[in-house]
Amino acid sequence: MKKTWNQFYKQRGRFYLQPHPSIDKIINKFMDYRVKRVLDLGCGSGRHCIRLAKSDFKMIGMDFSKESLKLAKRWAKKEKLKIKFITGDIHKKIPFNRKLFDGILAIDSLHYDTIEALEFTLNESKRVLKNKGIIFITLPTQICNPLMTHLIFSKEEIVNLVSKHFKIIDKFLDKRNFLCVFGLHKN
Repeated sequence: MKKTWNQFYKQRGRFYLQPHPSIDKIINKFMDYRVKRVLDLGCGSGRHCIRLAKSDFKMIGMDFSKESLKLAKRWAKKEKLKIKFITGDIHKKIPFNRKLFDGILAIDSLHYDTIEALEFTLNESKRVLKNKGIIFITLPTQICNPLMTHLIFSKEEIVNLVSKHFKIIDKFLDKRNFLCVFGLHKN
């Protein structure tokens, strides 16, 4: 999978330029919950990190594609934004201490592995998220990227999966039929 994503970004460059269509809703929700430090899991070339950093969030982006992170770093430098980008597999132990982040984004990133890997990432997200921290997740309810093999869920499966780890405070379908979920860290 890592090789595929590196090749994808090498061929296409900064392919994903626009943030999620609900980025303003995400920013407002993060502000409502007094989020300051945000971890973007599977940040790709930085589209969400850049947008949130421009709204004064302290951003850390994590991706296993070194090619995407090169693009993200260049973009942040060009925009004169201070964002930390790290190489890492989001389905392994997240290399941060417990309760470090106020917010986590996982947009279009969690569904490219097994259900066990997804569960592990949700556990790790809860570990690094502060009490009353908030997470925003998107998961597909249909095939969304024919170039990559990925998991597909029903809305009920997503709700059940996320609610094992977080208190769901909002959910909606985006225009691609991804279920978008805001979850609150629960003890």
